[in-house]
Amino acid sequence: AKKLSGAARVIAFEPSFVNLSALYHNIALNELTSEITPLPIALSNTSGLGRFNLRDLEPGTGEHLLEADAPGGATRYTQPVITYRLDDVIQLLDLPVPNHIKLDVDGCELEVLEGAAQTLESSALKSMLVEVNAEVSERVVAFIEARGLTLSWRARIRSKSGVYRVWYGVFLRVPQEQLVLPTQPAAEVVT
Repeated sequence: AKKLSGAARVIAFEPSFVNLSALYHNIALNELTSEITPLPIALSNTSGLGRFNLRDLEPGTGEHLLEADAPGGATRYTQPVITYRLDDVIQLLDLPVPNHIKLDVDGCELEVLEGAAQTLESSALKSMLVEVNAEVSERVVAFIEARGLTLSWRARIRSKSGVYRVWYGVFLRVPQEQLVLPTQPAAEVVT
């Protein structure tokens, strides 16, 4: 938001109360209150009241799960959370259809995408950066590509133990005849 000198409007959906507090703090520190609108809700395929299982109570931590227990039974706190389908929240709050989406939801990708089907089909949406859980990889790609976006770049993430749990992908809405795919292999990152 800052790099674009106010030309972009960011709507940030953050359900975790600890991460939301840090987000508000950083928005204020960077004087971006006009450019970034944080919303304390979880995106999903249903609108209602849900439970968000926090694995850790430190800001910036991840692997929190909506409606599912944190990995290894490591839930530290179950936070009540309001859930919305992205399609519903755009209509309800009269938000513009985004032209770019960054999606990082630690395993709930399909649920969020299902709740955003209309948004994903909109010609206003030009690109998506998605962190994809390897277990749902094929279904996520098929769902997004069925709505007119094409996977154009992928970086596989390998843990120090050698396991591929997630990858990052860039999806673009480009007419097939104009799509130029990279000639070099997809990147690989070790974390």
